[in-house]
Amino acid sequence: TVPLATWRAGDFSGLAPTLVRDPFAANTPFPGNRIPAARISSVSQRLQDRFYPLPNYGDPNVFANQNFRQLLTRAFDGQTTWSMRFDHRISEKSFVYSRYQWNRSYSMGFDGALPTIGQKWQQRDTRAAAVSYSYSFSPTLLNEVRWGLAFNKNPRHGPLNGKQLVQELGLRGLVDNLPDMPGIFKVSFSGIGLAGISQTDWNHPGSQNFPMQFQEQLSWFRGRHSLKAGMLWSRVGFADAPASSNLFGSATFSNRFTGHPYADFLLGIPTTSARGFPPVRIDNLRWARDFFLTDDFKITRQLTLSIGARYEYRPYWSEQSGLQSVFDIGSGRIVVPDGSLSRVSPLLPRGYVDVVEARQAGYTSGTLIKTDANNVAPRFGLAYRPWGNSTVFRAGYGIFYDTNPASTGSGGVPFVISEPSFTNPTPVPTVVFPLVFPLAGTGGPTTVSIPRAIRPDLRYPFSMQYNVTIEHER
Repeated sequence: TVPLATWRAGDFSGLAPTLVRDPFAANTPFPGNRIPAARISSVSQRLQDRFYPLPNYGDPNVFANQNFRQLLTRAFDGQTTWSMRFDHRISEKSFVYSRYQWNRSYSMGFDGALPTIGQKWQQRDTRAAAVSYSYSFSPTLLNEVRWGLAFNKNPRHGPLNGKQLVQELGLRGLVDNLPDMPGIFKVSFSGIGLAGISQTDWNHPGSQNFPMQFQEQLSWFRGRHSLKAGMLWSRVGFADAPASSNLFGSATFSNRFTGHPYADFLLGIPTTSARGFPPVRIDNLRWARDFFLTDDFKITRQLTLSIGARYEYRPYWSEQSGLQSVFDIGSGRIVVPDGSLSRVSPLLPRGYVDVVEARQAGYTSGTLIKTDANNVAPRFGLAYRPWGNSTVFRAGYGIFYDTNPASTGSGGVPFVISEPSFTNPTPVPTVVFPLVFPLAGTGGPTTVSIPRAIRPDLRYPFSMQYNVTIEHER
């Protein structure tokens, strides 16, 4: 839905009895309901010339929804997947297996609600690899080593460069350190249904996940014993850097000042406006180490006993740049890793909530949560055939830990804080194009959200599970 040709020229005479008023002349109506060409903002002129086509559907002199229609075509979104597998018996005692999978897919749809925006860029990459090596030291001593990884990222952004557009429009009032990256100055209208100017926000690397594992298992068969021992070593990484939706500014127009939203736009008087700060990249990392030992002991031909234990050591997430935070309920303070106070946003309201480093609050600096190192999980089981092979009694008991680590806040408060949007005062506005935000800012927020609260000595929960079964074959 696009503006009429007459509106673009400032002519609202067809809207009678609605009057278009001049907020800089005591709200007196413009003569003939026409805004003089000299009063139309150069920023608004550039925006409408670049992004809004003329209506081409229905009566061009009557405003209506979906008054511009166009069929656009584009290339097919390609996707490539290939995989390979390799098996090789090195000798009678050793065997190696490996596989690798590679995938890339695109999503290049038209962005926003206007045909003049262009096509977005989105590329999803996934990878998966595994290698296994088995070796028989003897017929009773076997070893297997495994390594594997998985990878996924989904970066995306819109077609236009935000900093370049800001410079072309001559906008003022945005932050000084605007990055040279895709983005757009966003425009929206309330109460009229006009299509807004927007595109996909920058997001790189796009929720990148990178888990990797190494596994070792040794099996030893000796007499009536079948022993197995092993370890699992895991590394999981997560990275993201989404841009603020207001990074290159945004403005919303209504009938607040002239009596008509598009007239407000032509004069360059937003009802509300906002700006954002450059994105902050977060790099979360977590390590884990698991160990196990088990023995299946055939006491007699009728009775087999299984005894084992696991030990799971799984520290919590850490953020590589120190951009982590938790809220300490006891003291009412935000806790950040040691050395991270210098990264706290200057927009944090003074006197609202204190921020302290981990050592001052008795927290672990790297992860903010102390690692629960008591996760020993025993296992017991038995199988008994008292009357031959037709009847079997089985029983088992084990402790199982829920070792999915809770995550602290990363890249949020107090390191990244958004300014509140600005509402133009009446009757005389103070923000007028090319200014899109007060040069002195808004003074920052008076309140902020707080990061999640997690006990610094949080322990992993566990469950005790047991079962008894009887099976009889007839």
